[in-house]
Amino acid sequence: MRTTRNIFLTDLRITSVVLAIITALIQPTFAGILIDNATGSIDLEKYTSVGKLMAGNSTGSAVKIGDNWALTAAHHVNGVDVNNLAFTIGGNTYTPTKVAIFEDSWGGNNNVGKDIALVQFDVELVGVESAKLWSGDAVGMVGTNVGFGTKNNGSMGTKNAGNNMIDFTGADMLADRSEKILFQDFDSVADSNYTGLYDKSLTSSDPLPLEYLISTGDSGGGLFVNYNGTDYLAGIHSFILDMNNDGKSSYGDVAGSTSVAAYSDWIYNTTGISRPVPEPASFALLGLGLAGIFFIRRKKA
Repeated sequence: MRTTRNIFLTDLRITSVVLAIITALIQPTFAGILIDNATGSIDLEKYTSVGKLMAGNSTGSAVKIGDNWALTAAHHVNGVDVNNLAFTIGGNTYTPTKVAIFEDSWGGNNNVGKDIALVQFDVELVGVESAKLWSGDAVGMVGTNVGFGTKNNGSMGTKNAGNNMIDFTGADMLADRSEKILFQDFDSVADSNYTGLYDKSLTSSDPLPLEYLISTGDSGGGLFVNYNGTDYLAGIHSFILDMNNDGKSSYGDVAGSTSVAAYSDWIYNTTGISRPVPEPASFALLGLGLAGIFFIRRKKA
């Protein structure tokens, strides 16, 4: 017998793959996000490259990666006229001239890890630096999630951030899911039953001090990793695997982000942005001495 768990679009727009959870999607999200009793906060000034991307009335996020380019989630911009997109960053709001979705079509299948899109502008996005792109394996690194999604108090549309371990890829979880998806589970310090709820062998065992899970409005936001004091963009927020079937970001849920490294060739070739030499992954390998929103119904045997 198989049971199912919800998949939630983090930008509140409905596609054919989530018609079964319309009721859950229209309910506000009030729980989860930042772990209870968290102390301290993320310095948002380190992540000015993340801006708010409105698609009509739908709130999402995007990350500046070049003078006139940003990365976002394909599902957030798919089928939306560029004139109905508005990117607010550095105190300015811009209307893009072009959207490029990988292979020209998202297709609505989250398992393949293609939920990524480029947004181009005809003017420079001024006042903020572009995010540097991570090009290596991010599993096992502490991630910093940044976006404009729903907070603990239910508000949406202001920048929020928190940490979570990047636990595994989609291929580690299920055979039909892609290695191009980076997963993070939402651990609870109060209840060990929620720690690594999906598969304890794949996930971190303890919550971080600022343990955090993305939510509605975080689609297209950035998953960052830090190496040698420099922050790199490793993933683009895509969906949440709703382990509790409660229609909101809660302890035990798992977030999926699209790996930026998996699409680095497409990103550099499409944008013309100069590829760093050597790339950050090369630094990491040398240093170690060694050779990503919607919620998804989990299927359980």
